[in-house]
Amino acid sequence: MLKQCLTCGSDFEVAPHYENHQRRNGRRAPSFCSLKCHAKSRKRIETKESIFNRVIPEPNSGCWLWMDGATFLRGYGRIGSKGAHVVSYRLFCGPTEDGLIVRHRCDNRLCVNPDHLSLGTHLDNRNDCVSRNRQATGSKIARSILNEAMAAKLKAIFEYPVNIASLSRKTGIPKQALYHLKAGRTWRNVPCEK
Repeated sequence: MLKQCLTCGSDFEVAPHYENHQRRNGRRAPSFCSLKCHAKSRKRIETKESIFNRVIPEPNSGCWLWMDGATFLRGYGRIGSKGAHVVSYRLFCGPTEDGLIVRHRCDNRLCVNPDHLSLGTHLDNRNDCVSRNRQATGSKIARSILNEAMAAKLKAIFEYPVNIASLSRKTGIPKQALYHLKAGRTWRNVPCEK
């Protein structure tokens, strides 16, 4: 028997014995030409109204806070496997271009207000992070070997001639970390302990 796929509209053939088997077991005959079309039919289509129903406007900042409960580990709102801010941008502003990401101007990860979103590269996003002082520094960096107090003490030690290799052996701090500290490439924000 020839049927029309509900998703793509193409004609496909269903073997009569399969259609009868489905009906006997209380199931409908297939309505899709493939599993891919069946999966597409199950996808929820997001609309502007569906976004409005899942946000709470924050009057002070103008952010639309995502309150659906679904979030990614880093705190971004989520719709299926996509970021809620990305879906919101596409609905209100149009498609995104290849190689560009949707960035927050307001630095609020739960915000989906299209006025607070813009397109940019990963480098733009990283530069925003640095200029707004949102990146981890000092001991907040996960793989940091030192803390602020240790860095300040070591800077005081570097005021005098010191053999970095022997200091490394005594303290257990890698030589490379000590070289970077002495050269001022790391821990710039920590003053020398007096």
